Amino acid sequence: MGDYRPIDPREPQAQQQAQWQVPQQQPWPGQQPPQPWPGQQPQWQQPPYPGPVMGMGMQKSWIATVLLCQFLGTLGVHRFYTGRVVSGIFQLLTFGGFGIWTLVDLIMIITGSFTDNYGRPLDHQSVMGGNRSWITTTFLCLFLGTLAVHRFYTGRVVSGIFQLLTFGRFGIWTLIDLIMIYTHSFTDDRGMPLTRMESVQPNFYMRNPQVKD
Repeated sequence: MGDYRPIDPREPQAQQQAQWQVPQQQPWPGQQPPQPWPGQQPQWQQPPYPGPVMGMGMQKSWIATVLLCQFLGTLGVHRFYTGRVVSGIFQLLTFGGFGIWTLVDLIMIITGSFTDNYGRPLDHQSVMGGNRSWITTTFLCLFLGTLAVHRFYTGRVVSGIFQLLTFGRFGIWTLIDLIMIYTHSFTDDRGMPLTRMESVQPNFYMRNPQVKD
């Protein structure tokens, strides 16, 4: 059959494979090799390397961040926890910007706009409950907790009156309510949890390591 001959078992295997390979077609003199279509990637060209990609692991805990900011915010501990070391040092040296910077951070954490050093949101799951807003209740307890406004808002009028008359039991009752709200343990008058809606976010990120702060 043409130029092929029977295989000799005494020949090396590489020589036998070379014998049965189809010869490649050579271009005619003066003929240009085939060119790829416009926008087509040549088969022999390696695609460009997109740059270093790394897995940055799990998101930081929202509950840990908000508690650190609530109790140790003037020391910048919540920023150290989320990897924002440089701004955390400035916050530590200025005692949380005399409290103003810490308050701004706390508001950002509650509203879900605080991010870690990679720009990722904190891990805080949504909660479907009654018709009372979690964010509204949190701010009412944070700023007007000694007046029990958050309890009146959630329909817990009787306990709200006692809390109002005792000024939130000198702040202790209000602090307990705030921690319960943070941990989603606080309920309305019907025993329904407070509703907190948030867009679904992945809890594991793969991206180029562009660190801020």
